[in-house]
Amino acid sequence: MREVKMPTQANSSIAPPLSQSRLNLMGCPHLYQKRVIEGLQESDNPFAIRGREFHDVRADYVVHLVATRQRKDPAKLDELLNDNAISEDAYQLLTNSRDEFEIDPESVLHIEQRLYLGDDFEPVEIPKFAAYEGKPDLVLINGAEARIPDYKTTFQIFDADTPQGRLYSLLVMIHYPFVERVVFELHFVRYGSAKRKAEYTRDQISHLKGRVARDRDRQLALHALTERGEVAPAIPGEACIYCPLLMTTCPNREINDYAVSTPEDLLKEEVFLKARIKRVSGLLKTHVSVEGPVSYSDANGHTYSREFELKERTTFPLIPVLETLIAWTKRTGEDITAKLKIGATELKPLLKAKKRAELATEVEGVKIVEQYTQFSLKGSEDDDAA
Repeated sequence: MREVKMPTQANSSIAPPLSQSRLNLMGCPHLYQKRVIEGLQESDNPFAIRGREFHDVRADYVVHLVATRQRKDPAKLDELLNDNAISEDAYQLLTNSRDEFEIDPESVLHIEQRLYLGDDFEPVEIPKFAAYEGKPDLVLINGAEARIPDYKTTFQIFDADTPQGRLYSLLVMIHYPFVERVVFELHFVRYGSAKRKAEYTRDQISHLKGRVARDRDRQLALHALTERGEVAPAIPGEACIYCPLLMTTCPNREINDYAVSTPEDLLKEEVFLKARIKRVSGLLKTHVSVEGPVSYSDANGHTYSREFELKERTTFPLIPVLETLIAWTKRTGEDITAKLKIGATELKPLLKAKKRAELATEVEGVKIVEQYTQFSLKGSEDDDAA
């Protein structure tokens, strides 16, 4: 069967509700077609098991805290960990937050409750009438604000403005009309207090509907394509890591880098290429410094060159800029000073002198520390990040 482009519209009755897990599978249309539409059975992967174990124990713990009206109960968490045979990774992630994790039991609206919306974004209770669904880990209420903490066991920290966050925020605001603002928080439990958040307000509902509706259209198009007996395209990406089709029936397996190279092979190649790039760049720099620019054109007519190019670096003196921003705030009411930050690279050298020790202490009291993940290559001659 041939691969074809997907249409943009289809009958919603042929597809299950759009959810986070189905949206993730749609990263590879072929995998979605096999898994969701054709019902391909597959074994669990370590990533899915780890996440499910963590969430199951965490949910049971929160249920206990709400039932007993406690903010935290480390002894109960120990009991749950002893009663559940979970993987070592999930166990460590839960125990690492044993003493710090707490909630206000009075603020809990619901725990892992599945919410549904119909085709026209109306709340529905029966799954078969739903076009959209989601099961937030936890929803906390503070007046007209809802907070949705979502716990991630991944190794990479990423921003919270995601399809999952938009879908969950829309579900909560439509089901609970008193909610005017939703804060969707990603808690990266592997890194302690590291988190990212995205905020949505009720006046953004139309925008949120439009975004999730486009995802729904893609889902419906995949079902319509399958109804016509056609094969959805396979798109290499994150879904390949644990894809059950990768080494067997993936249409692209012979040219898919995820299938032909192991992670170790890729790392070996990266180390070699970085060393080669460093050597080649050094040789080119010497040639160009003496002989001038060098260039060549490829078979497609693209021209590449190496040369010393004169550049300008623009900086702004701190006090005049700050005074200008404060004046702007007074005129317009818009305060953007919080977005103006000084990098540690620029500030630290100024604070090293002994005579400025008191100043360094005062500055230390206002510093902002935000955790992030950097994809680093360790062990090479020049360790650096990609």
